This record gives sequence, C-alpha cells and structure tokens, in this order.
Amino acid sequence: MFSDKIVNCPYCETPCEADFVDVGFGLENGMQCGPYFCENCHASQIGPYDSPSILNEKEKETGWYKPGRPVNKVCNTYQGDLVSHTLAKALYRKGLLDRK
Repeated sequence: MFSDKIVNCPYCETPCEADFVDVGFGLENGMQCGPYFCENCHASQIGPYDSPSILNEKEKETGWYKPGRPVNKVCNTYQGDLVSHTLAKALYRKGLLDRK
C-alpha cells in the first residue's frame, strides 16, 4: 500500500519496511505506526520515546538500534520478535501477543 516508504538498513543496506496505516485525513502516504525493521540483520528503528542514554554513538547517528538489540519496548511482538500491526491484531485476539 505504501511501497514508497521502503528505506535501506543503515547497517547492511537491506531494504526495510515499517507499518503504515491510512488514517484517512490528509496524509496521502499514511502514518507510520511501527518501526522500520531489517529482516536480514535484525536492526530496528529507535522509537521517539526511547532513552538516548542507552544508545551508542552509531545508534544515535543512524536512529536505529544495532543488529541484535531488542526492538522498542512498546512495539508489537510475539515471542520477542517484531510483528506487523495486522498480525499483532490477530495474535491479540487469540491472547498470544507478548504482554507489555
């Protein structure tokens, strides 16, 4: 739906996607509702409310957690892995989404 929102991972250059939703009010390209995540090296975008004191210099520079670091604590996860908003909704309805 929002294919123009693909960015390259700052660590390995793999194309990455994030969840975007159509809020139907003036945002022609949707609103981002989840972090960018690299399926290849598992780097992830740092959230707006994450503490800068826990970040190393490369993370501060790129705006992404280095590969292997856990995703943002408020992200939708299943067994610790980031999931899309549509999968998160299905898992939540079954009581399987990780508790926060």
